[in-house]
Amino acid sequence: MSSRETPEDFRWKQMLFAVSDYCRDRDDPSQLLSPDEVSLLVGGQEPQLKKLDLFKQLVDEGYINAKLMEAWKGGPPFSAVRIAGLTRSGNQLISEMSRDQDDLVERLDGIIVALGRLEPQKRKRGEKVIEEMKLFIRSLSHQEARAFVEQIVRRLSGYVP
Repeated sequence: MSSRETPEDFRWKQMLFAVSDYCRDRDDPSQLLSPDEVSLLVGGQEPQLKKLDLFKQLVDEGYINAKLMEAWKGGPPFSAVRIAGLTRSGNQLISEMSRDQDDLVERLDGIIVALGRLEPQKRKRGEKVIEEMKLFIRSLSHQEARAFVEQIVRRLSGYVP
């Protein structure tokens, strides 16, 4: 993936994190998923067929280890899928993206430094809030954390001098 993120790159990342979360949380690794279930799993606003094509592309390009069951003419790109997990390439990409969450936590540490200018009682309260926020961010999936950060930046942008 390029250093400049395109909308498709972002969508790939969202799908990889969704698959990673699914594989981590599932009860039955041998479960077959229908195209409808895959569409729900990967989320997004685009039409189902586009989601399924992109999912298949991630499998074909070696990011997701999955067995695609034969498609039927005029139907989705596969009739069912068994997802084993992410490949080494998929996990590496996830690892690189997880650094984004770590970067956010580091930035929150910078806010704690800025709190040093406040009176002690307010500073302690602010530090406690930031520490809670760091714990909260670490508990989120990458997709949730990214959406949360985008909202924070959007809302704070009007208040930053």
